[in-house]
Amino acid sequence: MPNETTDRSIPDLVVQLTRQMSDLVRKEINLAQAEMRQNAADLRRNIILLAAGGVIVFAGFLALLGTGAVALAQVLPWWVAGLAVGGGTVVVGLILLIIGQNALGRASLAPTRTIQSIVHAGQEATK
Repeated sequence: MPNETTDRSIPDLVVQLTRQMSDLVRKEINLAQAEMRQNAADLRRNIILLAAGGVIVFAGFLALLGTGAVALAQVLPWWVAGLAVGGGTVVVGLILLIIGQNALGRASLAPTRTIQSIVHAGQEATK
């Protein structure tokens, strides 16, 4: 019994292959877009959490700094206590800024799974 693929001519098969490749490329592009949207949404959520946590920690930290400066002023002149607490805070803050900047620099919005899928499909097609 003849089947559908053996009854087709070579030009028909080439047209079908072209159509299927076009559909595959379109679907891969849609997948890449969806993955990038998901990565961006994850990044946005993480940044919001970082900002909210930072605000709360900052309020508590200000209270601790004030308490530390008052306590240190018991044994040092008040202006020396203020400079010591403020200077130490600036140093710690700069270190944290550098760490955060490096972490954000490593973040990627690239659709890595889609890229791997396309590379794999290309390798399979050339076998």
